[in-house]
Amino acid sequence: MSTCQACMRGYLRTFVGDLHQLSISSRSKPTHGVSRRSTRSYTSFAAKEKLKPDLSGHSNKVRDGPTSNTNARREWIESRGVRPAWKEKAGVASSIDRETAQELKHLQDPLKLADFIRKKLQKGNFEDAQKFVRAASKHSQCVVSWNHLISWQLSKGSLNAALKTYNEMKKRAQFPDGHTYSIIFNGCSMHPSPDHALGKALPIYHSMSSEKSPIKPTVVHVNALLKLCARALNTEALLAIVAEMPSKGVGSPNNLTYTTVFNALRFFATGGMRDALTPMLKRQNSEKAMLEARHIWVEITKRWAQGDIFLDEELVSAFGRLLLQGGRRDIDDILSLIEQTMNIPRQVPRLGTVARKAVDPLASTPKLSPGTGGETTPDSPVLEQPNGDPQPEIAVADLFQPVKAPTSPGQRRGVFAKPGQNSLSLVLEALLELKLKEAAQKYWQVFTTQHNVQPDLENFHAYLRILRVARASNEATNVLQRIPMQDLKYSTFRIAMAACRRDKLNRNAFANGGRLLDLMQTALREPDIPFLEDYLELAITAPAYSKKASSSGKSDWSKLEQGKQIQRALERLNPSLLNLKAMLHFEDPLLAEKTPHERNKLVDSILSLTRRMISSYDLLVHKAFVPRDFHRALKEQRGKLSAFVARHKILKNAEQDRSKWKGDNALNWSADALAVIASPEAIPSFKVSEKDTPPITLPKERGFATKARSQIQNPTMQPGVAEERRSKKRGAINEIRTETAAFNEKNIIQLSNEAARGLNFKEQKAAA
Repeated sequence: MSTCQACMRGYLRTFVGDLHQLSISSRSKPTHGVSRRSTRSYTSFAAKEKLKPDLSGHSNKVRDGPTSNTNARREWIESRGVRPAWKEKAGVASSIDRETAQELKHLQDPLKLADFIRKKLQKGNFEDAQKFVRAASKHSQCVVSWNHLISWQLSKGSLNAALKTYNEMKKRAQFPDGHTYSIIFNGCSMHPSPDHALGKALPIYHSMSSEKSPIKPTVVHVNALLKLCARALNTEALLAIVAEMPSKGVGSPNNLTYTTVFNALRFFATGGMRDALTPMLKRQNSEKAMLEARHIWVEITKRWAQGDIFLDEELVSAFGRLLLQGGRRDIDDILSLIEQTMNIPRQVPRLGTVARKAVDPLASTPKLSPGTGGETTPDSPVLEQPNGDPQPEIAVADLFQPVKAPTSPGQRRGVFAKPGQNSLSLVLEALLELKLKEAAQKYWQVFTTQHNVQPDLENFHAYLRILRVARASNEATNVLQRIPMQDLKYSTFRIAMAACRRDKLNRNAFANGGRLLDLMQTALREPDIPFLEDYLELAITAPAYSKKASSSGKSDWSKLEQGKQIQRALERLNPSLLNLKAMLHFEDPLLAEKTPHERNKLVDSILSLTRRMISSYDLLVHKAFVPRDFHRALKEQRGKLSAFVARHKILKNAEQDRSKWKGDNALNWSADALAVIASPEAIPSFKVSEKDTPPITLPKERGFATKARSQIQNPTMQPGVAEERRSKKRGAINEIRTETAAFNEKNIIQLSNEAARGLNFKEQKAAA
């Protein structure tokens, strides 16, 4: 055993390192005769000469021990740039890691790292962003950056890739937070395949609900998951999730939760456009949805009375639109719902009462309740379960009991839901189904004056539909004049004109139609042709009465007054017809934006209006609605319209024949040949599209066609010129077809020009 103090220090350096303060004392003196084992040095003399001084000031003297020798050898290898073959790939990876490390030195703050990742993802560099997030996850918590990665993948529709990133996040000791689950559930709810996304999201939700989960599901997570269930049409899972929610606390349902549930039940009750359900199944689904919705509303009213939930217009409208899918009593309950939640009293008695029978003849006769002394009470039907068992605790009459309003105005404003455009539209749709015009007028005044609701265009349309059913042309015209000019559409004028046509027995119906026509000519740039046709039909069907009273004191229908009314309508339509003609002839920019189908449809509608005006002129002349002195002027006006229709009919037929002829012979004609057909001027030459036919130059003389026919009819043919004669035969036939088509088109254009010149001459002569 070595007893030399230097040898002992060398051995200790091998295991412990440099211990400058460690002193080893030995009782026995070193024996110089014992040979010591020298430490092997792995550094060559050449390497020792090239070693540079250390930055710490120490000499580059090779330390004793294998650790220092190994470090020196590694430094020498790196200085020479020589590495073993099996370490080359690791060297490339280390260079990438060094670049990432250089960037991460400036991104120690998780917030700065999250902003850096977000900018990377905005540019589409997902792989670079993922590399930085993985590198940063080794030494810090960067959950927000992982959330950005998951959100970006879900926005691209990559659900499986996003869940893979979510699992990798957990493997790298990055614990997901509540926002992570919100991103996942919201992304799943927007996925194109909701059934597939629901199968992926439900296990994550159940894992959150477990006892060992550090993150418990909140109402935000549940609302996103309910939206996914609604899109997947899985009402069973939706109702099961709602049933598991606590009644109080962070995870208790809020107004958005119930809104999502009601919208899902409404879609389940109505069914999709592609559902192949029988009417009986749809009715059963509707009844089941109504029953479930009323059960939920009982719970909502209880929590609302306790102050655990806030009611808004969106929730009330969602439940009300579900009631719209039911029967007459369900629709009548909407008015009670508005009274309960918005403190707006019913403007019509409840269905089933005697007072309701007085204002609504369609209401059913109420039943006498026993023990009331002959007095009637509102119907209170009891809801039944699907198996037929009654549930007396959920009666319809008790569902919508009015809530007692607080005494102070400030508390009253915070308790009830605020009325708006959505609730106004709901009430108007319910009154349209019930056909109650007076109640609609009262509700319109309450919403617009007392609650300062600004109606939108859909509200005006719903109100106009009620007036149309009630045949109230005066009110419809007044309502139309209150609509802002920039909001007026074609459909608005059509609904109002339909109200005038239904109210044709009213003496002021034609006058109201004239007011609508003035407003349309002012508001719309392009006249609405169906509106003009309805206006002319109104002038013909609405009876006109004599201004003189009869012996009975009432004015009777007058034939001459009816003729004056039709003449007035025709005169009012002339400016609009001229605008439509100008739009066709002068190529209006709006016409260029239309598709070919839309342009053809516009031309057909203009011709239809013109024909209807022609028939009106015939009615005036043949039915003796006007004196004979006016017949000549009326016939001249009719002739102008007939010429317009005939001219467009000729051009339309020629265009159809030309397009049909082109379609039949498009494979046998070249571009030059088609140009001959399309243009009245013949070109000097063209090439036949058949490959085996050489180009033939056609002269301009018209006698060539006759000569070609004579050559074709000659049966004599020499054997050597058979192919040449066959080629000439094809060319002659094609030339004949070309000349015939060009000649026909020239005649059509010439006839159209002559007809136009004749009409202009007649107009000038009549004006002179």
